[in-house]
Amino acid sequence: MVKEGRKVFPPGLTNWGRFMAFVWRPMFSFINFTGVDPDILVDEEFQLAKFGIKGRIIHTPGHTAGAVSVLLDGGEAIVGDLAMNGFPMRRGAGMPIFGNSEREIKQSWKKLVDAGAKVIYPGHGEPFPANYLK
Repeated sequence: MVKEGRKVFPPGLTNWGRFMAFVWRPMFSFINFTGVDPDILVDEEFQLAKFGIKGRIIHTPGHTAGAVSVLLDGGEAIVGDLAMNGFPMRRGAGMPIFGNSEREIKQSWKKLVDAGAKVIYPGHGEPFPANYLK
């Protein structure tokens, strides 16, 4: 997707998500990205120590196919749209309103919790304890 400059707008997983997709998808069609050759390819995991960061990148599909999360050694997980917490996206922490696969989202949540995630930093809303994902 990066190489081709391809954009992805996943389907709505909730009624609110389906409504928001209906509203936003036409606007999203006006946004274009130029493809680039990635410097680093991440398969399942990528250690960040050589960059001075105590943590790793973990493949966490579900919201979109190539999604990744950053899990720091202290248990902080930066997950983007793999989870959401708060208005206007949703009330409280949990499932994102958009995603390719609810099953994969839950598998990715389990992967993060099993890998030591303690606090989730979503792309939308406030951080929340990782045990909410259980």
